Parts: sequence; structure tokens; C-alpha cells
Amino acid sequence: MNLSSKTLADNVRRLRRGMGISQRELAYVASISLYAVRKIEGGEYEGSVAPLREISVVLGVKLLDLFVPVRPLRHVHFTYHEEDKQ
Repeated sequence: MNLSSKTLADNVRRLRRGMGISQRELAYVASISLYAVRKIEGGEYEGSVAPLREISVVLGVKLLDLFVPVRPLRHVHFTYHEEDKQ
């Protein structure tokens, strides 16, 4: 698995889970096979770009965004404001 395949796999999985849908649901809505979704999320997809385009539409992102690595969070800072308390 090369870096772009891993990035694609990670992004599709992360976005799909964020939407709370299964691989089967993604495949159905994107009109692609469950096998293709599993190959994509497994980093083993070597097919055409058409299914990836359909997935990007379902996930609500640009096609190219599926290939952009997500930077990990290093620090998370929460601020409490007294006026927010109700």
C-alpha cells in the first residue's frame, strides 16, 4: 500500500464513520459495489476514478480532498467562560 492509497483509505473510512454509515450503506448510496468500498478502505483499490467521485459526493467532500492527509491533533485546548454557564 502506497502513501496515497493509505491516505485515501483512512479518509474514506474516517468520513464514512463520521456520517455514521456502514460500508454497505455507502456502497448503496454511491451506486458502487460493497467489494469496491472494502478495497478502497483496505488501501487495495486500483480501479477507475468514477467510484471515488461518487464516494466523494456522498461524503460531501471534493474528490481531491480524499487524497489529502489529515494532520493529527497534537494539543486540544478548551476554554471555559463563566458566561457560558447556564
